[in-house]
Amino acid sequence: QKPALYFKRLTQSNGLSNNKVNCILQDKRGFIWIGTDDGLNRYDGNNFVVFKNTPGQASGISGNTITDLHEDKDEVLWIATSDGGITKYDRRLQHAYQFRQFKHHPNDQNSIPVNIINALQQDHEGNLWLATSGAGVLRFDKKKERFEKPAGIGPWTINDICVDKNGILWG
Repeated sequence: QKPALYFKRLTQSNGLSNNKVNCILQDKRGFIWIGTDDGLNRYDGNNFVVFKNTPGQASGISGNTITDLHEDKDEVLWIATSDGGITKYDRRLQHAYQFRQFKHHPNDQNSIPVNIINALQQDHEGNLWLATSGAGVLRFDKKKERFEKPAGIGPWTINDICVDKNGILWG
């Protein structure tokens, strides 16, 4: 006997911040994270909590157009945006310190080179790789909080990336 499929539609009328969904992730605690064109939504099966960027405020997400999500082995959520670089969300920290933004700052050569991040992927060594618009692929050392551009990478747009079982990065 075929299993009965059940669908429940979640929209703005249910509390979703925007009907254009770009990415979805279920974290290790069971929450569903939904990245939209107007904010990040955490869904517990009944209710939404919406996270939006507030300009000038560093204690929130860095942008509102969420393009990709990744949860690492430490249960830290990495949030890619197309309008504000990336954000690190660590729920274990005090509320005021849970979000850490990594945005491009023109006068800081150590900041992320562009704010348009299309995809995230973690390699076997724990580095975070970013597919960008305008800076090709970037490697982010999470321990040193430093961005590195591999040699030979031009100012390309990379829409998606993947690390295969042999540790080869495809973009």
